[in-house]
This record gives sequence, C-alpha cells and structure tokens, in this order.
Amino acid sequence: MTSALLWLIVAVIFFIVEILTPIFLFSLFSMAAFLVSIFAFFFPKLYYVQGILFAAFSFVLILFVRKIFLKYFMKDDKNGAKSNADSMAGRKCRIVETVDNAKDSGVALIDGVRWRALSDGDEIITEGSSAEIVSVNGAKLKVKKSNG
Repeated sequence: MTSALLWLIVAVIFFIVEILTPIFLFSLFSMAAFLVSIFAFFFPKLYYVQGILFAAFSFVLILFVRKIFLKYFMKDDKNGAKSNADSMAGRKCRIVETVDNAKDSGVALIDGVRWRALSDGDEIITEGSSAEIVSVNGAKLKVKKSNG
C-alpha cells in the first residue's frame, strides 16, 4: 500500500468521524490528510515530511479555517429568531405540581414534557394553573402565574 493511499484512507476515516460528531474539527484533519496524500503521491518515501506536513496543515486549518466556519455557521440570528430552549420564554405551560420555591417543589408541563419549575418571584403557583415561562435555566423553567 502506498503512502498516498494510506493518507486517503486516513482522510476518509476522519471524515466519517466528523459525520458522527457535532463539532467541526475532524473534517479539518480530513482535509489535512487529503493534502498530504497529494504530496505523498509525488514523494512517497518522505514519511517524516508527510507527518510534519500533516501536523502543519492541521494546525493552520484549525487556527484559521475553523474560526471562519464557526463564525459563519454559529452566528447569532440577526432577526431575533430563537431556537431550542430559548424559544420557550413567553410560552404558556400547565403546572402539574404546585410551584413553591420555599419547599423546592414544582413541575410544569409543556409540549408533553415535564420540566422542573421555579417561581419567578416568591409566589406559590398551584397545581392545575396556567403559567408563563420567563426563562430557562439549565433544566429548570422559571415561571410566573398567568391570567389565562
């Protein structure tokens, strides 16, 4: 097996790992391995240079390209659209266990999912009432009693 083929196999393995992970890192290693495979095609016996090139390409890609891609793909939505837990603020939920911060109790139900609930103030929100979600803190909803 030639070193160029070996580097192509490494590139494919890194690409597969990238598909299975939620971070943008292994695709950069895949690109570096692909670039080294091109070098290895022309200079198959320079193994130490191939290793150094792989490290250098990986470093440069991580240092520059990753920042650009993360900035482009992970930017905040300028239109104010919220997603995931951030989208829950302002929505109504049903209290299925009385919310009492003093007793450290309370459960709210929203979209069929039970969440641990805390009162926004020190008010007690009784079971069966309707509440409005003020914010999401980790796995807990901060709620206030709503009129509807």
